[in-house]
Amino acid sequence: MRPLRLDPDRPGDAYVFLMATGGGVTQADRYRIDARCGPDTRVHLTTQAATKVFRMEQDYASQRVHLTAERGAYLEYLPDPLIPFRDARYYQHTTVTVASGGTVVLGETLTAGRLARGERHDYRVVATDLEITRPDGALLAVDTQRLVTGGDRRTVTGPPCSPDTTTSPRCSWSATSAPPARSPTPCTAPSTGWAPTTASPPSPRSPAPGCACWRTARPAPRPPSTPPGGPSACCSPARPRRLCARPDRPAAPGRPRAGRPNSNSPPGPGSVPYPQEVPRKCPCSPRPADAPAYNAGDTAWLLASTAMVLLMTPGLAFFYGGMVRLKHILMMLKMSFAALAFGSLVWWALGYTLAFGPDVGGAGLIGNVDRAFFRGIQLNTLTGAIPTYIFATFQMGFAIVTVALISGSVADRARMRGWLVFVPLWLLLVYAPAAHWVFAPDGWIHDKLGALDFAGGLPVELNSGAAGLAVAVALRGPRDWARREERPNNIPLVVIGVGLLWFGWFGFNSGSALNDQGTAAAAFLNTQLGGAAAMVTWPLVEKWRTGRVSTTGVVSAGVAGMVAITPACGEINPLGAVITGLVAGLVCAFAVTLKYRFGVDDTLDVVGVHGVGGITGLIMVGLFATARISGREGLFYGGGWSLLGKQVLAVLAMAAFSFLVTWLLAKLVHAAVGFRAEAAYAHVPGGEAETAYDTLTAERLTTLAAEGAARSDTELVHRIAELLRARRQD
Repeated sequence: MRPLRLDPDRPGDAYVFLMATGGGVTQADRYRIDARCGPDTRVHLTTQAATKVFRMEQDYASQRVHLTAERGAYLEYLPDPLIPFRDARYYQHTTVTVASGGTVVLGETLTAGRLARGERHDYRVVATDLEITRPDGALLAVDTQRLVTGGDRRTVTGPPCSPDTTTSPRCSWSATSAPPARSPTPCTAPSTGWAPTTASPPSPRSPAPGCACWRTARPAPRPPSTPPGGPSACCSPARPRRLCARPDRPAAPGRPRAGRPNSNSPPGPGSVPYPQEVPRKCPCSPRPADAPAYNAGDTAWLLASTAMVLLMTPGLAFFYGGMVRLKHILMMLKMSFAALAFGSLVWWALGYTLAFGPDVGGAGLIGNVDRAFFRGIQLNTLTGAIPTYIFATFQMGFAIVTVALISGSVADRARMRGWLVFVPLWLLLVYAPAAHWVFAPDGWIHDKLGALDFAGGLPVELNSGAAGLAVAVALRGPRDWARREERPNNIPLVVIGVGLLWFGWFGFNSGSALNDQGTAAAAFLNTQLGGAAAMVTWPLVEKWRTGRVSTTGVVSAGVAGMVAITPACGEINPLGAVITGLVAGLVCAFAVTLKYRFGVDDTLDVVGVHGVGGITGLIMVGLFATARISGREGLFYGGGWSLLGKQVLAVLAMAAFSFLVTWLLAKLVHAAVGFRAEAAYAHVPGGEAETAYDTLTAERLTTLAAEGAARSDTELVHRIAELLRARRQD
């Protein structure tokens, strides 16, 4: 948004007017306003004129307002008055997210209607909800307003009842007599599903007992004895504390739900024509009043995304297994699946709480151990609008694939026993703190520095690249890799692995939105564009360098593009995604050749693809971030150098931390149990290597060699010996 007026008396404030082409709010209109104020900004937001809500014969109109004030921001949201016409039905939901140090001044004015035309509270329903939260979802305040006109349409609380009213059919007291006390027996309205308000001491304007149901404000709870599906539907030992009712939704046209008024029929007193958003639970699991609302759509998408992310590790196993020499393919498969097994258990025990637990000391460096072994997490525990169980499993997939990536830097020369010790220690000492810095609401990179990383460019891509470099340096061994041409043993297996990675990356990136809304869709599209664009430029570099384009180069280009788009997929527009992919293809194609110049045995180019690709994506965020998607603007969109500087600082901090701690850890593991295989070029000592060629063929060749020796067939013996040597070397 750009300011439409600057006040000379307040030069630091931008005055922004919300403008619409329509003359007002009409039947079935759905409006949404999203306003985000970045750090240290000052905005006065208002409307161009009063909001008129016209008459409606059916359905209703609604408006959702989302206001966000980041640290140090000052936001005034003062719209012009709301004027509901006769028979208007209107619902407004306002959500305010204010960070620590931010200020939001909010004011709304509701008029009684068009008083000059004799309309005074002649609307059907005006309902508003206001929620004020912190960025981490902590609820600060809630305000609910329900204005439903009475039967004679002259007041919002029912027929007028006052001391001077003596003939009201429902209010029978005189001006000289004290009003009767409200009936202690709560009235019921089974046809509308609404409950009475709590009785209060009488006052001169208190309604008579017959008026006790007029000011109802919340749906009546289902009787405890009959939860949906029967008393044992969700409270039985087999299904404890289960959600036993979906959130109420508006009925389809012409199909009213039992016990609720049709959303397309005129509402009566005590009913509302808009959907309720609070799900009901079983009596055995009461919902806290300040708990966030469960969202079934977001949960379903995250379930699918979690499965896709977990599939990436087997895909990586195929990718790496096809890239190494034949005799090491099974070793690479075992290393990836060992990361899958050990990583899952370590994440459940301590990894999740260190990454997402409450911060220790307020420095944003590490979480505490309050949630170790998922302690305190129940079936109805939510993270935002999603069950915490599935959120934690989604993040588990990130941890597993990150540590599995490091195996590509030590392929052909790592001992399995050293790897099994390295994986859990690295997850706890390196990945968990890195994830807390970036993903946790109070992590220092996210909260204090303010760098942007949508889906894990820092804790996953850059972290694995820096760790791969550290392990390659720490375990520099006897492989004469620089004098040999490393050829993949199975290119179709490589392509299959990249295909699984590509599929899983959609869940990895768009699932990081934690919802099924527009941000997830933008991340989905940008992931595809980034990977595709890199597959254009990498082959050009390869053709220029070697005179040919290889299949492994093409698929590696796709991986490099998706690595680069990971931190940027939810922060930039599609044009920025294409540019990011093109740049990543160029940069990574040159980066993978630097290992020969510097003598770093990065076997499968983890540093050149994931490390350099992650840095590229993070820098591109500082250049191409757009406020329409991320709420922040990069250098090329008028945001200045601030965001770019924060991105660079985050890159330096993450790379230094990951490299130093991983190098020390690799050295300690090697000294303790042995991490590097001393003769990895020929075989892994101690019988740890498994050859992947057909053992029956090898046995047959050995038998033929023995038979040839018995017949003194020297030529046959030499020929078979050559075949055996060739198989052992490959």
